[in-house]
Amino acid sequence: MYNSLMGGLLASGMVDDAKKLFRGMEKDSVSWTAMIKGLAQNGLEKEAIEFSGDEDGRLGDGSVYLWECTTCLWGLGAIKEGKKVHACVIRTNFQDNVYVGSALVDMYCKCKCIDYAKTVFDGMRQKNVVSWTAMVVGYGQSGRAEEAVKMFLEMERSGVEPDHYTLGQAISACANISSLEEGSQFHGKAVTSGLVHYVIVSNSLVTLYGKCGNIDDSTKLFNEMSFRDEVSWTAMVSAYAQFGRAIEAIDLFDRMVQHGLKPDGVTLTGVISACSRAGLVEKGQRYFELMTNEYGIVPSNGHYSCMIDLFSRSGRLEEAMSFINGMPFPPDAIGWITLLSACRNKGNLEIGKRAAESLIELDPHHPAGYTLLLSIYASKGNGIVWRS
Repeated sequence: MYNSLMGGLLASGMVDDAKKLFRGMEKDSVSWTAMIKGLAQNGLEKEAIEFSGDEDGRLGDGSVYLWECTTCLWGLGAIKEGKKVHACVIRTNFQDNVYVGSALVDMYCKCKCIDYAKTVFDGMRQKNVVSWTAMVVGYGQSGRAEEAVKMFLEMERSGVEPDHYTLGQAISACANISSLEEGSQFHGKAVTSGLVHYVIVSNSLVTLYGKCGNIDDSTKLFNEMSFRDEVSWTAMVSAYAQFGRAIEAIDLFDRMVQHGLKPDGVTLTGVISACSRAGLVEKGQRYFELMTNEYGIVPSNGHYSCMIDLFSRSGRLEEAMSFINGMPFPPDAIGWITLLSACRNKGNLEIGKRAAESLIELDPHHPAGYTLLLSIYASKGNGIVWRS
């Protein structure tokens, strides 16, 4: 009865009342599990972890309890607490429980401890789609896309059937390494299994073909999708922008907004880059203004570099310099190189020298600051050797 009452209080957001009841009642594994899960669901993951030990410092029992302990650590990157739970798993002989093991693998992956995750994974006697998926995703999000693809292939060889999420992540890994051959094979599997109709799979395929330069295939897939989310539109806008189809990228972005979808930072990067390629400076400026005023996106260094490119590519170097002076932080190396390259193309020694000096101050060992500026001097027929 007390467990049910406590669960009801937590479900209603009455956390303090639930904790008072919890402290005064006799507890079993169901009680501990309900409290940890309830705290996590109320956004109190850190407090949920603190409840993983009672007043005697003993962790509760039961595989479900341990599973809840590991899952509530996901959003925190709490590796120290996670290792304590892992020790409890070993101490209570739950290391062979597939659900607990899968949760540990996922926890380590989300804490960016992929090698710990692999150790737990290799030690599991039984693996399910959750444990395999955790490893595929973990490798992919750690920048180890080739290993993510290998893990997916190993999963298939083991006889475990991937679900739509696993397949989507595997295709995304192929996209990140531009592995069109492998990705095309996964596309075939998506079609034969029917998983292609899931939006995460379709989005991954649109991204794959887009990043590999197969824009027509990417467009065909996009148009055939029965449902499109923000990721779908962003993938297509980025593909058009990356491969020089600027007008199509801009038109698609405008259609996205007309459909009531909110672009994110990646979408804005794509459409501003498209404006830069098309020489549509004012339109690009407008999109940049909408980023903060309309969509509430804080521009990153990448967005500022896109804007520098927007002005520089059109030869509006003074405006590029004025934009830089108004930035909340100095440009990174990419921003300065973008401006410096444009100065070389336009033969603008004055701004080029300022850009080179700023780049060399930022990164004295970067060769572009010296070589590009010397190229400007050479184009001017100036024999003066410039020194910082």
